[in-house]
Amino acid sequence: MLRLIVLVYFSLMFTDAGACSCKSKSLLEDWENTEHIFVASIDDIQVMDIGVLGTSNQGREWGALSLLNTFKGQPNKVTHLEAAHSPVCCLCSTKLSKEKYLIFANSEGVLPISACSSTQRLQFMPYHEEILEKLNENAPTYRYQGTYNYLLSEITIDGEPEPINVIEFTDHVEAEKIYVDIEAYPLIDGSLFYLKTHSSRPLTEKQ
Repeated sequence: MLRLIVLVYFSLMFTDAGACSCKSKSLLEDWENTEHIFVASIDDIQVMDIGVLGTSNQGREWGALSLLNTFKGQPNKVTHLEAAHSPVCCLCSTKLSKEKYLIFANSEGVLPISACSSTQRLQFMPYHEEILEKLNENAPTYRYQGTYNYLLSEITIDGEPEPINVIEFTDHVEAEKIYVDIEAYPLIDGSLFYLKTHSSRPLTEKQ
C-alpha cells in the first residue's frame, strides 16, 4: 500500500507539472536545505486575483495556515500558501485545497507553491512525517548489509529470506544488483528509509 501511494505521489509531481518536467528532491535534501518544515491545514482559501481559463493568466489564491506539527524552524512565520486560481499545466501551477499540507519554506509570510514544490498535500506523502520526526529527534540509525535490487528498490539482508522495500535510495547504481552496506531508518510498515551508503560493489548474474 505504501509503495502504491509513493508511486501516486511522484506521478502527481510529474503529471501536474506537464511540460515543466520538474525533478523532485529527496526528503534528506529538503531537510538539510530548508529553514522551516511543518504540517499545517488550510481551512480558508481567498481568491486574490481571478484567473482566466484558456489564457496564461492563472490568477492567485491564498490559503490561510493553521499549524499542526513542527519539525524544524519557526513555522508561525509562514502565514499563507499561494497557488494558482486557474492552473496552467505548462506553468507548473497547482491549486490549493482545504486539507493538510507538509510545508517546506525558506521564506516568511506568503509561500508561493507549484506542482514542482516540495510542499505538497500530506495525503500523498505517506512516510514523510515518520522520517521527519526521526530527523528532528536525531533518532539512532541502523546498518544493513545485503543484496540491493535497483529495479525493484529492495534489499535482501544477509541471513533474511524476504527482501525489504527501500525508500529514496539515491546512490548512483551502475548494475541491476549490488552488494551494499547502507545506513537507514526502519519504518513502522517494515520498509527502510535510505540515509547513506558505506560501501557497495556490483554483483554478477551468478552471485
